[in-house]
Amino acid sequence: MIVEYHRPSTVVQALEILSRPNLKSLPLGGGSVLSRKRDEDFAVVDLQSLGLDTIQTQAGKLILGATVRLQTLVEDVNSPVWLKTACLREAGRNSREMSTIAGLLVCANGRSPLGIALLAADVTLTILPGGDDRDYPSVLAARKDIRQPWLISRAVLDDAVEVEFEFVARSPADLPVLGVAIAKWDSGRFRVTVGGFGDAPVLAYDGIHSSEIVSAIDNALQNSDDEWASAEYRRSIAPALVKRLLEG
Repeated sequence: MIVEYHRPSTVVQALEILSRPNLKSLPLGGGSVLSRKRDEDFAVVDLQSLGLDTIQTQAGKLILGATVRLQTLVEDVNSPVWLKTACLREAGRNSREMSTIAGLLVCANGRSPLGIALLAADVTLTILPGGDDRDYPSVLAARKDIRQPWLISRAVLDDAVEVEFEFVARSPADLPVLGVAIAKWDSGRFRVTVGGFGDAPVLAYDGIHSSEIVSAIDNALQNSDDEWASAEYRRSIAPALVKRLLEG
């Protein structure tokens, strides 16, 4: 549980607190996840005063500060329609007003509509200290073993990418049991992700041949059995989703 709360005014101060060896400290964005964490004692470092809540377009990129709220993305004129739609599909308004883009990306499981869409869009994350840019799959793979100090300062998207997605759920308000997202670039590149199961969304395909997408998704769904749906069911409906996305 949270035993200390800090609200630094600079990134340097935040990293210093995160570096302390005597008490585990974690970055706090909106608090929608950490406020429920009860398995250990830890300090939180609130990022609200660090100026990481901006949305900018620069040199063909959409740059999202780490603490931008999902609801802000829904309302901002610079957000592409697909990003607004994915945020709306992710959570209700109350949760969107709390959740930050960095918090969502770090904590997203395989049933996160926004995580599925952003993985398809090839989002990159800038990590402090150091300022290194990391692709999203590498962050997903490393997130359980992160050693502090470590925090995301921004998420960067190609503002020319178009992303379309389809989700199958028990009701419109439920998280998906199957999600497919296809990102398309003018260069002819396709990047395809699937979700609705597991600990994280899955990158199924990254290439230029749309004819290979169905088989790539089928391979990604081979071991997707869980309490929500069988792999057989997911594999049976995925081709129809792909067809709609490619023809749409």
